[in-house]
Amino acid sequence: MRRRLWVLFAAGLAVLVLTSAACSSGDDGSTGGGATSAAGGGETQTSEAPTGGGGGGGEPDLKAEDFQFEPTELSVASGDTIVVKNDAPSTPHTFTVTDTDIDESLDPDAEVDVKIDLDPGTYDFMCTIHPQMTGTLTVT
Repeated sequence: MRRRLWVLFAAGLAVLVLTSAACSSGDDGSTGGGATSAAGGGETQTSEAPTGGGGGGGEPDLKAEDFQFEPTELSVASGDTIVVKNDAPSTPHTFTVTDTDIDESLDPDAEVDVKIDLDPGTYDFMCTIHPQMTGTLTVT
């Protein structure tokens, strides 16, 4: 009887440890670090977030708040998708990259995913509603 209780206790403890490891979160609020999957031959591959961030549910790459962009200088790789968030509770903004087709409306307290499909170089961005809101986008 004592051995049977010990086996049940050990099994329960193992389930608790595995469940806790699967549900743990990192400092940034993500769960379990990078996604891992087993590949053929016993190798493990880890996926990482793209350089420009984008759509992961974490912090946005660019914020429109208090009638300014934060940060005012942003660097991304060509082809990356960034997350642009309007932190204003009642003021609409835009994210417009000058002399390109990128012109996104930002509803109050909303965010949009923006694919930066531009040639490498430096571009100015702004809010067309509030032209004092400006910044620089560097595409690598």
